[in-house]
Amino acid sequence: MTGIFCTKPFVDLDTYSTTQSTLHSIFAQIAGVTFSIGILTQLFFTTDNNSKLIHVTFFVLVIGLSATFGLVKNYQGITQRLLYLTSFIWLIKYYKA
Repeated sequence: MTGIFCTKPFVDLDTYSTTQSTLHSIFAQIAGVTFSIGILTQLFFTTDNNSKLIHVTFFVLVIGLSATFGLVKNYQGITQRLLYLTSFIWLIKYYKA
């Protein structure tokens, strides 16, 4: 439930929780770090050069979009969706368990 009331609304509401906001931020950062580690792991254990290039490209996209998320305050929603899309494409297409 940390995603429901994580952003402070522009009107005063009793349902906003700073604790949930903090937890949401912490869990999002943990997910991002572990996802990046997953891409790097696949990069280092792949022998094919084309696959390595693809993993590097996705890693740069994820890191770049993550950095951009903090820089563009007016377009954070769009940046977040692009980050999700990039992440899901890599997970679906290239992740090998």
